[in-house]
Amino acid sequence: MATKTAKKTVATKRPTSEDGYILLKSMTPKAIWGDNVTTKDIGKVIANISGVIEDYFTVNTKYGESVGFKGFFLGQNPESGEVFESNAVFLPANATEQIQNQLADSEDDTLKIKLGVSVQESDKNASGIAYICDLPETEARKSAKLLAKEAFKSEFLALKG
Repeated sequence: MATKTAKKTVATKRPTSEDGYILLKSMTPKAIWGDNVTTKDIGKVIANISGVIEDYFTVNTKYGESVGFKGFFLGQNPESGEVFESNAVFLPANATEQIQNQLADSEDDTLKIKLGVSVQESDKNASGIAYICDLPETEARKSAKLLAKEAFKSEFLALKG
């Protein structure tokens, strides 16, 4: 009679912060969701990221030049609930340029962000997917929204009266 031997799984203990968050050298949507992002995930929010940006930096990767941000960041996997912490974050291109501009235009030395990252279909790479951010909810964006709402109300009321 043959006996089956169980395959051993080795659980690796990931370093955690004093708050119990999983520490990452640099935070990316893929690091939060896991390496298994596929076309099945199109339309899903795979990461929620918030933090304070202090500066940005560039690095050369096998995919070309990438812009990262320095500061303090927390990220959450919306499916598993795991929370991650890092002092560097790499975001999708649609948010990176906007954040760089806001950082340059800001009178403060920091910029607060809060955003979600989702997966969309793409024909620009072999995987068939791309990451996209909802627009970052920064203090400047909150102020702009408030001003736009006030302007709309005053215009609407002026037309109505």
